[in-house]
Amino acid sequence: MNRFILSFALAFGLAGAASAQSNAATTSQTGSDNNAAVEQTGGAMATVTQGQAGAAADDNDARIRQAGDNTATVLQFGSTNDASVQQGIRLGGGGLGTATNNQANVTQTGSDNAGLFGGSGNDASVISQGVNNGEATNAEANANQSGTSGRAQLFQGTSSGTASGVVGTINQGGDDNLASVRQGVQQGQATNSQGTINQSGDSDEAFIRQGADGAGSISGLNNASNFDEATITQSGGSDNFAEIGQGVDGLESQNSLANVTQAGSLNETRVSQAGRNQSVRSATSNGTGNLVDISQGLDGAGISANQNSDVRLGVVGSNNDVDIVQNGGGNNVYMTGGQALTGDGNVFNVLQAGNAQTVDADITGDLNIVDIDQTGSQNRINPEGSDDRFGGPGLTILGDENMVDVDQSGAFGMTLIDIQGSSNMVNVEQSRMGVSGAGDLADVMQNGTGNTATVTQQ
Repeated sequence: MNRFILSFALAFGLAGAASAQSNAATTSQTGSDNNAAVEQTGGAMATVTQGQAGAAADDNDARIRQAGDNTATVLQFGSTNDASVQQGIRLGGGGLGTATNNQANVTQTGSDNAGLFGGSGNDASVISQGVNNGEATNAEANANQSGTSGRAQLFQGTSSGTASGVVGTINQGGDDNLASVRQGVQQGQATNSQGTINQSGDSDEAFIRQGADGAGSISGLNNASNFDEATITQSGGSDNFAEIGQGVDGLESQNSLANVTQAGSLNETRVSQAGRNQSVRSATSNGTGNLVDISQGLDGAGISANQNSDVRLGVVGSNNDVDIVQNGGGNNVYMTGGQALTGDGNVFNVLQAGNAQTVDADITGDLNIVDIDQTGSQNRINPEGSDDRFGGPGLTILGDENMVDVDQSGAFGMTLIDIQGSSNMVNVEQSRMGVSGAGDLADVMQNGTGNTATVTQQ
């Protein structure tokens, strides 16, 4: 029975491909251990349904391969099912496929719809559009998994391919899920692309890479992320991991945006961006022991390659660790207003290497550690949009027993600090690096008892 359905689906798709450019193949299977495969050329539609609501079917396998501009839908009820959709491929030869205005949707209910990611197990939700030197243009891919231990992968314009105007979305409910969206990676290009992952459980992992191989340094690869947007939301609780890479191996990236939101404790966020005018928005709320690690600009690429990027983030909770590294010029870090650092025992580290960079942060809580290291000229710790000492403090702290260490190496540095509380310690070091007549400015205000302030200017 299963072999008959498989053969029927193959025959239907291939026969239709030979006679017309507008084909439709529909396959429905009930029960477990079924296989369905559809192959179609351009202008086709394929739908595979395995199991049904209220009657789950396990260990099923669905495969859709389409050349040209097509629509594919897979719906699987049950656990340990496997779904794969390939669009924009050359049937019989593979490679050099073009996926334009394609749409792929995979929905899986149940648990353990997982495995191919990383090479373990046998089951997964995988959608590929315009891979292997191919092109994905205005294509859309959606994967929805509602159980636990799910695995979902979206590939759009990867492996020396290009992704332009594509949309990739993964929604996962439950715990221990893994989601990956790759757009224009592996020496590829991603332009005006959107990658979104929503996860609502614990111990989930999410990866989005746009024009990025994840190496984080110059490697000679021409990967680029231009005008892309990546968003990861993990709303479930604890032990979640989120990673976004945009153009981290290429120097031509610009104007991309990374958004990460996590709720709970023991979560981890990592964002890497290279190029100009890049932005990061990150919010970690109501948790403890979270880690936020953000890197903008390639180390050693030069100021001209990494400019005018910014980080805006907010952290609420205790014992969290925020690490930010920016290389280049005109980069900024903002933690103010609704996006501030609130809680006790947090660590806030900023390293900026370049000229005309700014830190503006509001911190509320006790026993926090702030370490800001700026290397280059005209770097400032002052309010956003202000160029002088009269705009107000750039670092504001409300609380007790906080430690602040600022090191500015270069000409015309500016540090404006205002601390309200007791037993706080501030250390500011400013060095003109031998530049004659290049004066620095340090303004430290402390209101409370038992506070200490040390300013060294050379």
